Amino acid sequence: MNKVTKETGSGIYKITSKITGHYYIGSAVCLNIRRNQHNWRLNKGVHHNIKMQSYCNKYGIDDFEFNVLEHCDKELLISREQYYIDLLKPELNISPTAANTLGVPCSEKTKIKIGEANSGTKSWWYGKHHTEEHKKYMSEKMKNRSFSEETRKKMSLSKQGQWAGENNPWYGKKGEAHWAYGKKGILSPSYGIKRTPEQIKRQSESQLGRKLSENTIQKMQDGITRKRHKIRIKKALGIYQ
Repeated sequence: MNKVTKETGSGIYKITSKITGHYYIGSAVCLNIRRNQHNWRLNKGVHHNIKMQSYCNKYGIDDFEFNVLEHCDKELLISREQYYIDLLKPELNISPTAANTLGVPCSEKTKIKIGEANSGTKSWWYGKHHTEEHKKYMSEKMKNRSFSEETRKKMSLSKQGQWAGENNPWYGKKGEAHWAYGKKGILSPSYGIKRTPEQIKRQSESQLGRKLSENTIQKMQDGITRKRHKIRIKKALGIYQ
């Protein structure tokens, strides 16, 4: 199946059999991803459309040609898909009615099934890797990416409490059970990382006006006392540097 340019957006597409001239009409929020999904499922012999799978088995995947009929907003996908189905009467569509599950919530059981059906060797991306050129392209795109204040606020709100309390995978784990236990020097996760003046300023401002509980204050004082006691012992033994 022929390739589509990377940034095609949402729209209506047609998959045509070069030998018979028969075709399938569909819609997608991301045309390039949908084209890859069709390609992978047909190659694996697990496509949901038995007509297209039969054609692929008989004529080969290269018999199909993917073309974009129209670009449109995702809110208009179903109505525009139905328009082309009524107009062109595609032979490879199973249903004469356009429909999708966009915006329809899935149950947890359904989510698990979808995840299992698209994970590991079942994933259409399994065994594939980005080329160095494409990695560089994605890196440049992310570097120049900017968010509006409204978007930043939404992202911030969505992250609040995500790793707090019991949501943190290391919650309640102490001593040797904690991932950072005993990691010092070059093994420390923060080794060699220098904070910028802006980071130091932000962290300093975030601590202003912070109130500590009596329990926390006591723990901090006890820690300082223990540290001083250790230093005194080392000095007495002549091993303090």
